[in-house]
Amino acid sequence: MSKARWLTLAAVMCVAAAPPAKRGRGDTSWEHTSREPVFSIRLPSIAWKRSDRPGPMLASFHAFSWGTPVLAGVTSVRRQTLAEFRAVVKDAKAEADKLDGRIGPATLEAEEPTPEGGLRAFVFTLEKADGGEVFTGQAFIWNAGRTVRVIFEGQGKAMSRFFKAREKAEFDKLSRAVFRSVR
Repeated sequence: MSKARWLTLAAVMCVAAAPPAKRGRGDTSWEHTSREPVFSIRLPSIAWKRSDRPGPMLASFHAFSWGTPVLAGVTSVRRQTLAEFRAVVKDAKAEADKLDGRIGPATLEAEEPTPEGGLRAFVFTLEKADGGEVFTGQAFIWNAGRTVRVIFEGQGKAMSRFFKAREKAEFDKLSRAVFRSVR
């Protein structure tokens, strides 16, 4: 084998054996991958745990933020056309607008592109509940003819407007991180 060929082969082997890209300092996020149906979701930190209790979700997770529980789960993975995806998102917004105890109208965020060339849309609501407010969100991620539906709930316990605003901002940040991580 010539020296040039050997160096090329050695360089290829080094690239193939290179460690994965480094995450930022303090990044403790982790990824859950499902084999059937196929999807992956990245949880923001090691504080997020997989819920093992049986239920209607394909995968569910929980953590505590500001001392209150936050929940996330993948509820469905379905083959859909783009038109069906848009109809499901519209229906979810209409359903959220009918919820009792809602504080203001549900918010539908415009579609945004995914890194894979698909689309995603979010529906958010804020509800009154016993002992506080509940922030809920749904995400619909459409890619290559498949829609993954993810739900999120943050149970607010803060009493002052100052801390309620901080709590809601944290719930918003966490839900978006989870929603945008779905592949």
